[in-house]
Amino acid sequence: MKFLKWLFMLLGIAALIAGGAMLANVVWDMGKLMAAVRGYNTGVKDPTTRIYYVTGLAALGGLLLGWGIGLPSRTGRAVRNQYKSELAARGVAVDPEQN
Repeated sequence: MKFLKWLFMLLGIAALIAGGAMLANVVWDMGKLMAAVRGYNTGVKDPTTRIYYVTGLAALGGLLLGWGIGLPSRTGRAVRNQYKSELAARGVAVDPEQN
């Protein structure tokens, strides 16, 4: 399982680097395209800031989704209490004072 974790981490880092390179390429091309559009005085707004906002929101969404997937579903206290109740069901003496 540790190999799979490292593989996913390396693939994620590679995807982030590729995404950053593609974003830089889009911004570079958008600058050239907007320079050509401005030459014709069409009044089209520059979408570069919108590209930055969408990229930031996508990165934030990916980060939050990764945290949501990676965090445990139960707290340590819930796991400990379930373990104590299983021990008590078997008849093993459990000290209620200890947490």
